[in-house]
Amino acid sequence: MMKKFTAILLSLIIVLCLAACGEKSSEPDSTVDVDLTKSGGTVLFAQLTLMQDNISEYVGKTIRMEGSFSPFQVFSKDGSSTTRCSCIVWDNTKCCTAGLDFTIEGASYPDGYPEIGKTIIVEGLFEADTLYGLPRGMLTGAKILKVK
Repeated sequence: MMKKFTAILLSLIIVLCLAACGEKSSEPDSTVDVDLTKSGGTVLFAQLTLMQDNISEYVGKTIRMEGSFSPFQVFSKDGSSTTRCSCIVWDNTKCCTAGLDFTIEGASYPDGYPEIGKTIIVEGLFEADTLYGLPRGMLTGAKILKVK
């Protein structure tokens, strides 16, 4: 009888230990249509390139991504310039970048934006845009969810 009790007790302890080691499952965020924070490296780089090549398929979708905060200057023909902000990632070879420009509603760079190079998680609505006459997608009404 004691052997049977010990075997049951050990089995129960093992099951409880294994259950405690498992990760808590999280349900997908239903407010995000494309969550790029779950991808990395070449897959993430390819997905961002695909989004820029097929803008119309993503317009109106909520996108979340993680990358480096990078502002840059855009110059117009009259010599004036504006600052645009982007969240960029490097490919695995570190030779090329891909990313999405974004705007934060009610903020004007540099106020309301993180330090250059900080890792951020940004979320916003994907919209069609142009830069130097070329079509591209960007996130509007974006929120920076996390700064690392």
